[in-house]
Amino acid sequence: LSPMLTSLFAVIAHRSHPAYCDCVTMNKVDTFDSLDEVSSPIAATIRGNVPSWLNGSLIRVSPGKFDMGNFTMNHLLDGFANVQNFVIKDGKVTFSSKFIQSEAYKKACVHYRPIFTEFGTKAYPDPCKNIFGKLMANFIPEATDNTSIGAFCHRDEVFASSETCFLYKIDPITLDTKEKVDYVKAVGVNLATSHPLKDPDSGILYNLGLSYASGPKYHIIQIPPDDLRTNKDKINGLKGAKILATIPSFSHTKYSYYHSFAMSENYIIFMEQPLHVNCLRLATCYPKGKAFKECIEWDSSSKNKFIVIDKATGYQHKIVYQSDEPFFAFHHMNAFENENEIIIDLVAYLDDEILEKLYLTSLRGEEFQLKNRSQLRRYVIPIGESTEKFPLEQNLVHTPGVTAEAYRTGKVIVVKPQIFNVQGVDLPVVNPLYQGKPYRYAYVSGGYDKGEFEYSAVKVDMATGEHKVWKASPHNYIGSMNFISIPGALEEDDGVLLTSCCDVRKDHPDAMIILDAKDMVELARAEVPTNINQAQHGVFVPGK
Repeated sequence: LSPMLTSLFAVIAHRSHPAYCDCVTMNKVDTFDSLDEVSSPIAATIRGNVPSWLNGSLIRVSPGKFDMGNFTMNHLLDGFANVQNFVIKDGKVTFSSKFIQSEAYKKACVHYRPIFTEFGTKAYPDPCKNIFGKLMANFIPEATDNTSIGAFCHRDEVFASSETCFLYKIDPITLDTKEKVDYVKAVGVNLATSHPLKDPDSGILYNLGLSYASGPKYHIIQIPPDDLRTNKDKINGLKGAKILATIPSFSHTKYSYYHSFAMSENYIIFMEQPLHVNCLRLATCYPKGKAFKECIEWDSSSKNKFIVIDKATGYQHKIVYQSDEPFFAFHHMNAFENENEIIIDLVAYLDDEILEKLYLTSLRGEEFQLKNRSQLRRYVIPIGESTEKFPLEQNLVHTPGVTAEAYRTGKVIVVKPQIFNVQGVDLPVVNPLYQGKPYRYAYVSGGYDKGEFEYSAVKVDMATGEHKVWKASPHNYIGSMNFISIPGALEEDDGVLLTSCCDVRKDHPDAMIILDAKDMVELARAEVPTNINQAQHGVFVPGK
């Protein structure tokens, strides 16, 4: 790729979003309407009993502003980032929320149009730029910095994340937007997932990124904890980060769209899937008035490829692991090892239809109905030195109780999934103490799709396939969950789940729900007199 194309690719990133930014009175709105800011904490009304041991802050990030004046963004992933905070202390709960003060948000507040290319909405020219600036924007468009997808905590700092190169540090008490952190400056990576994974033993944070120099390449990023610092000063942001491994893309002009990855005790597993981003289209989306969504393409003739990286050395295993059928996944749930096998659990869709269904015209209007509901799947990767050392046409999976299969076919290991009887769900979580380790229980949220698990929070026994369900009313939608262990917990499911419950009825309050993670019974809810939205992801910060 030429230096010009490299520069073009390097600055284009996924998301950013506009909205009507004038002050309005706080009121109850529909689930996919723009949110109001609640800058001063308000007391929630408690129904039930909040566990006395539960103290801390549930900080959640979501797309929160879609409308500005007469302009409306196109896609759910185009909403401006709103950060919400439920502070739990001594059986009481307060709620506050603020919009992240990204450049994308502030410019849209002024111009009532997105100035940066978004997932489903094109960028508009910045009226504040002179003729030269507008001309340069056609060749080197600026990347969006709207961090609307997730939140994570590292080194006692809270970050809002997106799928671009940017993070924003958030004050966990005031929710004020602090400094912007840039993966490009830290490790030369232009895009990174919103789902970094922390090793529960070492405290090292891992992420998956992508760079465009000399063609698209994926990178495994390693960020040390405080206790690995080399000086006496506190390490902030991404300082100390390094590239552990670099993986060439399958093409010099395309790369696989990714939203998450998997991690076991000894391995990082990246899945290259058949949803491809066309770099040439991406480079010209701004001058042609195209959104990011118009730069991606589903290739039903391709299969998913699992790439295994050694966490200790960065070594990329050379064996080609390929799925039997193509599928699309947003979220990996967990991964762990059994002798020489890696077990990977994820939520799979048969194609990329879900991305089309997340346009606001669909969410605000017609009933949400997928032709093919998501599936909870388990894949098993047999580890070896070379493909040739595995026997031909024999099932290579030996983990007890697992019905997933793997076969050597020529120079490729083909993996077939175990499919659990839980469909139409996503946003999976596990007990974070079991991240990358053998585990038994997974928790998933029923989304907008009509079916058995709509309006539901579901606990799945990954050993037996059995599940327990907490179901809200038919007017409620459940957000992502966070698992918090009981102090001194003896069993994996000793804890509670925190989630949101958005009620579309204007005379019914939204709430944070506290569920017993063992039996999926509601313990308490904290109701607030404003719309809280279905946050995509959040982080729980324990109280001090």
